[in-house]
Amino acid sequence: MKKSLFFCVFVVLILSLSAQTVKPLYPNVAKSGWFYNFKTYPMDKGDGNEDENQYVFRDNFDEFIVYTINKSGKVSASPVVEIPDDYRLRNQFQTNNEIVAIYSIFSKGLEKYYINTCDKKKMSWKPEQLTTMDCEKKDNCYSGVSVSPNKSHFCIMGLTTDKKKNFKDMLVMVFDAQGQKIWENAVAPDFSNKTFEITDITITDQGVVYLCIHAYSGEKKKTYDEKVYIIEVKETDFMQVETSKSIGYITAAGMTLLKNGNVFVGGYYSEKMNENVKGSFSIMFNPKEQTISNFSNQDFPASFSKNDIESLGFDQIIELSNGRIVLLGEQLTVVQYYSQNGGSSYKYYAKNIIYTAFSSNGDIETHKIIGKNQAFASFVHITDFKRLCLSFDAFEKNGNLYLIFNDHVGNINSTKKTLSTINPIMQKGKCIVKLVKIDGDNESSQIVFDGKTNKKSMHTFLFAEDNSILFFNLGKMVSLDKVNINYK
Repeated sequence: MKKSLFFCVFVVLILSLSAQTVKPLYPNVAKSGWFYNFKTYPMDKGDGNEDENQYVFRDNFDEFIVYTINKSGKVSASPVVEIPDDYRLRNQFQTNNEIVAIYSIFSKGLEKYYINTCDKKKMSWKPEQLTTMDCEKKDNCYSGVSVSPNKSHFCIMGLTTDKKKNFKDMLVMVFDAQGQKIWENAVAPDFSNKTFEITDITITDQGVVYLCIHAYSGEKKKTYDEKVYIIEVKETDFMQVETSKSIGYITAAGMTLLKNGNVFVGGYYSEKMNENVKGSFSIMFNPKEQTISNFSNQDFPASFSKNDIESLGFDQIIELSNGRIVLLGEQLTVVQYYSQNGGSSYKYYAKNIIYTAFSSNGDIETHKIIGKNQAFASFVHITDFKRLCLSFDAFEKNGNLYLIFNDHVGNINSTKKTLSTINPIMQKGKCIVKLVKIDGDNESSQIVFDGKTNKKSMHTFLFAEDNSILFFNLGKMVSLDKVNINYK
């Protein structure tokens, strides 16, 4: 393990209310009272896609819609396609000619996978079944779906264990973007006498699949000798490598393909299961050499309190254009309350963002806390915090990382140790949209949207182009708005 030096962090905090030019692009999307019934996804074009339009995929609880935004800002909507209300959306992406949604439906021990394509020119939907996987009642079944960076391939993985969590079988299938199966491979990695869990799955543009799995053998003794495994799956064979040491218990992790072809795994660990997160780790796998070239782990700084990292979960990994790799996590908590008549209510909290920076070879360089404090109360149980206007989004611009999220106006220039809590839906008059810029070790922030002035709050961030950003907003109606900003 290589240890990197900590650099002194010079933090510059700039809070300024930028002149806002807000242009509603689609002012009548839906009534805001049903905000949690849908989620929107910006469609990444991928390499080689020459389509000048921007597309937004909207996932309701029982239907799909695609919004098209042309260069002049005009927005149009596709026909609505109805989906069974027990479906599970697995992924969505765009090709040169189509918007593609992959989803599954589980019933009576069978999980059926479907592909539903929307023709960009005709704006018509075409559903087709991809495959079916068996899951007997006595078994535990797990699955994963991943799309390649250039959107030319996607894969479906199905894993079955018995009730004691012993491995039974694993099937990996690779398809082209149109849903034609290219190959499948039944693989049997070795996890004898170990408790294991699949952390993430990804696929390359060439159709090679990688699985990240962590496993340990000391569950009965309440001790953990956990190691991380990377499995490479091709059409006719597979290869399994493991880390040379253990770091306790892996609490959360994710995987991404780097531009140089390496596979990067980043996440968090603790001493034991159900204990607070202790630090972050990274693994760099070199496919050409078939080896783990670097394994780095580091405890969080002593300045991080227990409250700063409690309930910390993995969010995403971003490779910046300068080669730096960033791991982002977030504190997410749900508290359930019971009434005397047997009813339930829920309180959702989305708090601090934890930022970990790695060098291009995977060494940990620094940790940061980006403070926020969002909350929402509901009688409905929602697993996805972003449906509630909580959480955050991230993007890169001019080599810098930007984080965007709803915040309380009272936190501007506040010196209080505890940040004011914002309910973005119910407190639009006190809600602002904050844009945090991280440039190396420097941090600054600015306000890009004022809820009191516009009587709206941000539902979902979508695009960042030129000097403007697009996102769904909640007001009396749900709107798709373009906001011009002056990046500081």
